[in-house]
Amino acid sequence: MQSFFSSLQLPPTPSYSPDVERNRFSGGSSDCDSPDGSVRASRDSGIYSSPSPPDEHHVCLSQVHLMQLKQYLLSKKPDEISLAISHEHAKILHFLEPNEKLECKAKNGLRLILLPSGSSLRRELIERCSLLRFTCLLSILSGSRRDAHVILKKWILTAVSLARHGDAFACSCMAGALSEKPLECVQWFWTLLDAETKKELEMMRNINKSLMKGERLEHHNHTTIIPFLQPILEIMSGSDSNYVDDTSFATEVESLWKWLDRARHWWHGSRRLM
Repeated sequence: MQSFFSSLQLPPTPSYSPDVERNRFSGGSSDCDSPDGSVRASRDSGIYSSPSPPDEHHVCLSQVHLMQLKQYLLSKKPDEISLAISHEHAKILHFLEPNEKLECKAKNGLRLILLPSGSSLRRELIERCSLLRFTCLLSILSGSRRDAHVILKKWILTAVSLARHGDAFACSCMAGALSEKPLECVQWFWTLLDAETKKELEMMRNINKSLMKGERLEHHNHTTIIPFLQPILEIMSGSDSNYVDDTSFATEVESLWKWLDRARHWWHGSRRLM
């Protein structure tokens, strides 16, 4: 699935408007509340929603690619989709490099994220999260109504599969996309979901809430392979972070050290695996 999950990049000025698509599906133009406002716990940051321009190695998400993506989603199982996504993340973090190339630990992606020299890797991962969220929303909200709720279901099951396979980073990206207001406002999407998928949706939301509190996938009996990187990516980017409690200086320092300590733990864990 490399053509969709590694070669695509966000267009600099996407013509897609979530509000336009939401209104087209819902038949109205007014704001609306989420189907279940109590479960929405979005901690979105601007760094995850700012598109970057394509370069010569990437192509924008054109209508042709969008149709190919939707066909892929409809034809593949959630586990196949999640493994394709996680494979790209493993490559980005250098998990697939031969062990002899990693003896000095210099190419350990989880180590590099925490260093000043890892700025390009951090930007790539931030862009990855933006791309996954944008792709998820666009694949559901654009095109025919007929397949919209089917693709929504596929993404929900894929998000849970990502957690089961240890990709906390991608699972949270998907959970964030699926809690965006333009999608939540189209209530008939959610009412068409079967009971089993609604259970998986609730599981996905619970996992994401747990990750944002600083808990690991092990809390849900899954083994972490790619950790929840979003907080450290925000903090290391130098922008205001939604994961740092700025109520007071003390709470700001405490929450900052909490996430840095989490990062230290998963870096040491990755060293033991290599």
